[in-house]
Amino acid sequence: MHGMEPAEIPSENHYYKIMECVRAEIPSEASYADIFTGMTYNHSTRDVTLSDGTSAPFVKWYENYPKNDSGRVGMGIVVRSDVSHQRHGMYNRHLSTLQEIVCQKKNC
Repeated sequence: MHGMEPAEIPSENHYYKIMECVRAEIPSEASYADIFTGMTYNHSTRDVTLSDGTSAPFVKWYENYPKNDSGRVGMGIVVRSDVSHQRHGMYNRHLSTLQEIVCQKKNC
């Protein structure tokens, strides 16, 4: 889509807003959504970065992440349809496993 780019998580407030928006789109027959973001993970420095190369100021890791695998450079988010479920969060993933992506308007 024109004028869109993969979403980033620049703050805790933005994280929860994205979770809310994605949760509203989860089909009733599904219990979660697994989405890709525009952020990346540097295995060597263990730093999460935004698309402009700056460090992400907020990361809420999914349980037992980040994984120690140099191929996991993409960042995803698991969003559960049940808001009270304990297993939500961000994780590092292989780019080849991309299935769904959350977007935002450019220059937001």
